[in-house]
Amino acid sequence: MYLQSKPNFSKDAGIFNRLLTFFRVPTGERRAKLLWRANLTGLFLVSWAIGDWQARTYLLEQEEEETTDNAA
Repeated sequence: MYLQSKPNFSKDAGIFNRLLTFFRVPTGERRAKLLWRANLTGLFLVSWAIGDWQARTYLLEQEEEETTDNAA
């Protein structure tokens, strides 16, 4: 896709809103629904990633404790 001019992101605060502006999605109810869904999906993915990281950290700690208990 070729741009005729630089996109103006100064009015848009969020990354999802910037993407919608870049893809020229008009403002209105449809855009508001897309932003709401994108924010909800982003929140879900971030919470999943944090939970996965915590679970992996916990499992690694448990594995380290088992190896130190077996070595002693």
